[in-house]
Order: sequence, then structure tokens, then C-alpha cells
Amino acid sequence: TSLPRRTRLRKPASVSTRNTSPEVAGSGINTAVIPLGAVEAKGPHLPVGADMLLADVFGVAYAGAAGSVYLLPALPYGCSESLRAFRGTVYLDAETMWHVLADLVASLRQGGFARFTVLNLCSTNWVVKPTVRELNLRLGLGRVVWAEPKQFAYDLYHSTREGLDDNHAGAVDTALMMHLRPDCVGDLPPDHVPQVGREFVDYVGLAPVAPTGVWGTPSQATPALGEELFSHMLASPRAYVAAAYATWDAEDAP
Repeated sequence: TSLPRRTRLRKPASVSTRNTSPEVAGSGINTAVIPLGAVEAKGPHLPVGADMLLADVFGVAYAGAAGSVYLLPALPYGCSESLRAFRGTVYLDAETMWHVLADLVASLRQGGFARFTVLNLCSTNWVVKPTVRELNLRLGLGRVVWAEPKQFAYDLYHSTREGLDDNHAGAVDTALMMHLRPDCVGDLPPDHVPQVGREFVDYVGLAPVAPTGVWGTPSQATPALGEELFSHMLASPRAYVAAAYATWDAEDAP
């Protein structure tokens, strides 16, 4: 017996790498979405691929909610050099990440895309912001918008919990995984908040100031908190990205 033919979408709301090239071309979509994750230590209770998994799930949810975008697979590796002391961490150096993003945008632009939304789901990918600035202002490769969805989650969490410093593998990371992939969450480790500023990670890496890889309060994490944070992560970048593109549209108006 022959296998059933896959249903073809004539005018999909969004497309992805699951679609054929004719389907992508026929969609008329000119905005590409590039999620960025990481493979890095997330304490003794979360997988090293937590940010990669989050980027995958978030990218799909964002594309479904935003519509009219071409969703690329999440880039699994980030600039996680500050966590190199923890086994299992894999990272790109900043220059490599710069070239990867530039190459992705350039190839998409060659294929007819004019707008590029970069969704960074890992804070160690600090080079993304200056890269986007270079792509827009110096290289003129298109209109590239950068958003930090998880930063919106951190901002919401800290706005209602004065005095709690949650930075890595703490309540935010743990709650998001409890909501999205509870099967990937192990026994919660003790809370740990270093008595130094976050800049010390740039000086010595994470391990000397957070030996277990935890900077925060995983004890505060719940699936309900994760659901709240994920919903906020989804809504806030959409508004931010829309406003950024609207600014360019206003400049183009006669």
C-alpha cells in the first residue's frame, strides 16, 4: 500500500523547515524567526540542554502566535564560555556566533527575506545585541530585531519578589522546565545566592561563585509559576518586535 500524501498548505499562517521550498516561496512571508538556545550546565537538577529545549518550544509558540513568519530551528549552541568548568557545556566563541548570525541573515536575505527576528533564550549569548547592531547599521543586511524573551520572565519574577536574586538555574529556569518539560527536572538543589555581583562571572566564570551551577532560589519554582512566566515571555516580545518593525515602517512612509 502507498503512504498517504502529506497535506499541502497553500497559504499557511507561518512556515518552517518542515515545509517545502515551493511552500515557503508561495507563502509570501518575508520575516524569518531565529531562536537561539545553549548547551550549558544548569545546576544538578536541569539538563544541559535546558535553554536549547526552551528555544525550540518557544520558537514554535512564538511563530504560532505571531503568524506570517518563517521559523528556523533553534540554534543549539551559545556563548557559554563562563560555564566551561562544568562538564557537558558546549559553546561557541563570540566571533563565531557573530559570523553564524551574519551568515544566517545573509543567506535568508539572498532568499528574499527582508525582516529577521532573533529570539535569544540564553543570557550568555551577550554578543547577539552588538551583532544585530552591526547587521543593521554597518552591513545593511536587512532589518534585524533582537529580543530576550527570558529577560522578560526574570523582570516579572523580580518585580514581585524583592530581594531575591535569581540568575541561573534558579526559580525562573526551574519553573519554566517544570511547566514545559517536567520529565527533565530532577531533585531540587539548595538555594544559593552569591554575595558578589554578576560581573564576577565575567572575571572568574560561574563555578567559583556558584559551585553547583545554581545562582538563585530553585525552591521557589512551581509549574504554575512556569506557566505564568512562559505566557509573559510570549506576549512581551511580540509587542516589542511589532513596535520595532512599526518604527521602520513609519520611516518608509512617504
